[in-house]
Amino acid sequence: MLRRMMILGAAATLLAAIAAPAAADHGGPDDSGVVHRGHYPFGMAFIDSEAGLVALGGPPPEQGCIGEGFDLASIMEVATPSGAIKVLIRDVETFYIYEAGSIGEVCEAALTVGIEPIAVAENSKVVVTDNFVNYEPGSRTNVWGGNANGTAYDAEGNAWSFHGNQKLKLDKDGNFTLISDTVKLNKRGK
Repeated sequence: MLRRMMILGAAATLLAAIAAPAAADHGGPDDSGVVHRGHYPFGMAFIDSEAGLVALGGPPPEQGCIGEGFDLASIMEVATPSGAIKVLIRDVETFYIYEAGSIGEVCEAALTVGIEPIAVAENSKVVVTDNFVNYEPGSRTNVWGGNANGTAYDAEGNAWSFHGNQKLKLDKDGNFTLISDTVKLNKRGK
């Protein structure tokens, strides 16, 4: 339940951050919709309970867990003629990967006794898409999510391929489902 609240809270925070960007019409055909671009604080997390891994993107948890230190990401919002508002985020972030079962577990340890990541993936490429931000119950199903890819290094300098993926769904009846949430580390060598 806490995890669902954290995911919904993160989604609500992201939606609030992009709800009022500075308007900028960047041209194009009249039927393409209005495009807004802005830079807003952004972070991302992946929780893979099967693998026992949590990947936190953004600042180290000592800052991020208390809402500080997030860099600005470029966020594009398109208001389509059909009324749907679509969002695309492309960013480069550092991911801190932990052996843990939840974000709360990582944050509690980071803020009390300390916790070291098993690997850090700097300059990971992040893509997030949401195809229907202004969701209204009864309208249609909204599937959204994001992924991150990069190279992570552990404390011994070993290189790992890092991949994080999250896919979520809000159906037309308002039922929320986490479709997938994965963190993968595959050893590459030094």
